[in-house]
Amino acid sequence: MVTRIPYSGFGGKRIGRYRCECGKEFTTFANNVKSGHTKSCGCLRNEATRLRSTTHGHKAGGKRSRTYVVWMNMKARCDNPTSRLYQRYGGRGITYDRAWSSFEAFLRDMGEVPQGQTIERKNNDEGYSRENCRWATRSQQAQNKSNVKLYEWNGERRCVADWARVTGIQRLTLRHRLKAGWPVWRALTEKPKYTAPIRIG
Repeated sequence: MVTRIPYSGFGGKRIGRYRCECGKEFTTFANNVKSGHTKSCGCLRNEATRLRSTTHGHKAGGKRSRTYVVWMNMKARCDNPTSRLYQRYGGRGITYDRAWSSFEAFLRDMGEVPQGQTIERKNNDEGYSRENCRWATRSQQAQNKSNVKLYEWNGERRCVADWARVTGIQRLTLRHRLKAGWPVWRALTEKPKYTAPIRIG
């Protein structure tokens, strides 16, 4: 809301001097105020713009949250032919739920990205959607790649790198054993034989 104040400047009745609710004085056309087109010195418009940008709290002060960046990158991979990864995603038909064109919808469905994780599609041949996506660690994502071979033992399926961490056997040793045709159970359970170092001199 604005209040007219005395004004003797150029423009006669067509231009008036006003005081905004925020306390700032400004000059504008009187007809704009009468018609309701001008309701403030501009602070209402600025506030509305600020609220649109920060309603979700993930894009404020020129900074973008990690969740917001994940969402932007997801869309670029699917929509933007100039994106470095487009050929592996949009170029081969990978899309995203169109509701996720809105960051608010993406945030509602997925929540904020946990520390150390990023978005992953459960089925690599399907697009991004609430049903097909989860937050996952890099290790979990590596296991889900189509070119990573998984080995099953005791009801668990893991890649060689993960089995190396679980068993304490070096990754290279496991790779050699499996490549040589060892049964999975033996490759994962037989402890390497210790060889004493050769002393020279």
